[in-house]
Amino acid sequence: YEAHILNDRARAFAALTVGPYRMRDCVVNVTGPGKTYGMHGDRIGYLCAPAWFVAVAANVQVNLNSFAGTYGQVACFHAMDEAMDEVAHRRATAARASALEMIALLRACGLSVHTPQGGYFIFADLSAYAQQYERLGHTHADQFLLQQARVATISGEHFAEGYAGKDQYRHFVRINCGRDSAVLVRAAQRIKSALDGLR
Repeated sequence: YEAHILNDRARAFAALTVGPYRMRDCVVNVTGPGKTYGMHGDRIGYLCAPAWFVAVAANVQVNLNSFAGTYGQVACFHAMDEAMDEVAHRRATAARASALEMIALLRACGLSVHTPQGGYFIFADLSAYAQQYERLGHTHADQFLLQQARVATISGEHFAEGYAGKDQYRHFVRINCGRDSAVLVRAAQRIKSALDGLR
């Protein structure tokens, strides 16, 4: 995910030295092409770690190659031909533009939306409409949007596990903006239509 933070990034802790130990000797970085190239379902990844750790991990075959299909491996191989940092930056920049477009559309519907620091996801607050959609039998905003607008989102409640006041986040939704502009515009139109139906 760090490649998709467009504002200032925190310094990588793997570069720090703690006491007599170098952090790079005890840090494992697990990543893959999923977020960079949009290959989310392929479950292909790799790790950067000390040689001794890689040797042990290589023996755990089920986690390394049993779930990697041939087409996914070939796609991953070709995806890695380009410089990953540049691809990640271009993809994140495009997602950021899509997110900003979606934010503007949702704000035009009267929703409160926080501008994220990176690409892909935004959180919209539907609490101003909670009483209206609860009267229709929807206890969560994501249920309302799925049933009435036919737009799939994820309840904000899932991201508030362990926090006080978790219940209030059922009126928030996370929206994936890693889609093309036409899909996002259509989703915003459906959301607006569903909200207008509550008035």
